[in-house]
Amino acid sequence: MRTFFMILISAVMVVFHLMLAPALAIAGMKIDFFMISVVMLALFTKKWYPPVLCALYSGIAVDLTTQAGTFINTGIYVFIAVTAFFVFFLLKENNFLFAALAVLAFTASKHLIFVLLLYVMRLSQTATLATFLHGLPAAIYTAAAGSGLYFVYRLLFRAFFMQEKNEEESKFLLS
Repeated sequence: MRTFFMILISAVMVVFHLMLAPALAIAGMKIDFFMISVVMLALFTKKWYPPVLCALYSGIAVDLTTQAGTFINTGIYVFIAVTAFFVFFLLKENNFLFAALAVLAFTASKHLIFVLLLYVMRLSQTATLATFLHGLPAAIYTAAAGSGLYFVYRLLFRAFFMQEKNEEESKFLLS
């Protein structure tokens, strides 16, 4: 049941990213609902695969809906998911301010990695520091939206059906 709801939450974020983000765009800045979903799953789950799987199909969705077709976004989202999981695993922090700063940091790092990859792979002649700086307001906008969605994720992950079962209890239920 827990896995089903994580998939459902991620699917809702896909719809938000593809349908709601363009409507909420301010001066060309869009909320990156995929990044919010990846970071929040890494923050609230204790396993590595929910954020990584969410990042995998989020990156594929971005790459299939843009012109590039190089699947750079997929690699970046998976890298961010693995990094976010290990950061949250090591720090063991889970509060509102930490979540907002994490969304901001990971979104800004996604923009930086993307610009660096475009430059290194010679896919864009205009990929410069100014391109990265142009993406920073979008990272701030995403962090603001992510800080609001933090409470929704916290409420969902505190529900009884989202709690992880103890292995001692589980082994008696299966027999």
